[in-house]
Amino acid sequence: MIIPYPFNITTDGSGDYTATANRPCNGYLVIVEALDTDLSAGADLTVTASGDANSIDVLTEGDFDSDVNYYPRAKACDTSTATIDEGDDTSSFAHWVRLHVSGLITVTIANGGDTKTGKVVDWIEE
Repeated sequence: MIIPYPFNITTDGSGDYTATANRPCNGYLVIVEALDTDLSAGADLTVTASGDANSIDVLTEGDFDSDVNYYPRAKACDTSTATIDEGDDTSSFAHWVRLHVSGLITVTIANGGDTKTGKVVDWIEE
């Protein structure tokens, strides 16, 4: 089942926003839907997953200023932990994998403008 984790954004007077989901997740991040209602051009978007012992940025996007869908992926590794190389086929996504996220999801906006609004929905397959 794919579950939405919505964040209704209203930046503070400094143009910043940070919020953490009120429930933990455990699954694969399918899509990050970012809706720019009236955020200032050049806003920075970061999505972080925080587990018990670690925290990882799963999406960092500078200059977010329009409605967009992001599909965060990571390069696959072989059994020696070396990144699998596609050679000359840079268009291939065969060796890119979805990100497994667990714990709490946090969305941060920087440089979004004084009291501006937007929305981010993290869709996670649990």
